[in-house]
Amino acid sequence: VELEKETEFEAGENLKLNMRVVQNTLLRGKISAKDGRRLENPRIRIVRIHSLTNRFFPVDGSWQKTTGDGKFEARVLGPGIYVIEGTAKGFAIGRTEVINTDTQPEKELNLELQAGRSIDGTVVDEAGQPVDDAYVLVNSTLAGLVPLRIQDVKPGDAVRTIGGRFRLTDLRPGDETLHVVHPDHATLHHK
Repeated sequence: VELEKETEFEAGENLKLNMRVVQNTLLRGKISAKDGRRLENPRIRIVRIHSLTNRFFPVDGSWQKTTGDGKFEARVLGPGIYVIEGTAKGFAIGRTEVINTDTQPEKELNLELQAGRSIDGTVVDEAGQPVDDAYVLVNSTLAGLVPLRIQDVKPGDAVRTIGGRFRLTDLRPGDETLHVVHPDHATLHHK
C-alpha cells in the first residue's frame, strides 16, 4: 500500500482500505498490408489515449519490432484506453481501433496499412537562404509531444535537411502539420 502522505491512526481506530490490484495487460494483434503485399520491417508503438486510474503509468512510445508475419504483443502497465500505431517501409502509419483494457482485455487488434505519400520541401531562413541541419517532423509520426529542442528529437521521428532540402516519406494521405527544429532558429509549425 502506498500512501500519498504520512498518516497517523489512533490505537483502536478502524481502518478501511480500498485496493485495486493492477496487472500488466498484454495487447495482441497483427499488422498487415491492405493490398496484401508483404511488409518490410513492420513496427508498432503503443499510444495511451487516457488512463483509467489516477496513477500515471509510463508508456514506452518507441517503435517495437513485430514478428516476421506482423504479429505483435505489447505489454502495458495499468488500465487505460490505448491504440496501437503501426508502420512498415513504404506504408503510412496506421492506427488500430481504440481499446479499453478494462472491458476488452482479450481483444485481438488488427491493423491494415496503406501505401504512404511523400512531401518534398526546403527550409529557409528569414532571408530566404536554405537552412542546413534542421530537423523536420510531422504530427502523424509523433507519439506525443512535439520536441522543441534538437536533443529531444527521437531517432526515426525526423529527417535532417541538407542544403535546406528534405523529403518525408510514408505519410498518410490528407493534411499534415510540419514542425522544424533547429538550434539557431525558433521552432516552426506549418500546416
